[in-house]
Amino acid sequence: MAGCGVWTTNGIYKYIFEGDSLEVVNALRSDDSCWTQYGMMINEEKEGLLRLQKWNVQHVRREANAVAHRLAKEALVLGDKNMARSYFLYSGCNPCG
Repeated sequence: MAGCGVWTTNGIYKYIFEGDSLEVVNALRSDDSCWTQYGMMINEEKEGLLRLQKWNVQHVRREANAVAHRLAKEALVLGDKNMARSYFLYSGCNPCG
C-alpha cells in the first residue's frame, strides 16, 4: 500500500480511516482474505495497514462523507486510478493522536 509506506516514513503511525462502503470497511477489518472482485486491492491495503502501529477503519454514512465522495467521483471522471483508489478507501483519512 503506497499510502501507508509514505506515512510511516514520515513518522506517522496512527490513523483513523473512514469510508462510506460498509462492505469495504468490513473487508478491511476482517482477518480473512477477501475473495470478491476487488479482493486483491483489499488484501494489498490490509498488508499496508499492518505497517501502522495503530489504525481503525470505520463506516460513515455517505451524507457525512460528502466531500470525499465528491472527490472520488471527480477522480473517476478524470481517470486517475490512484486518486480514485485513495479516496475510495481512505475518504476522510485523519491522523489520530
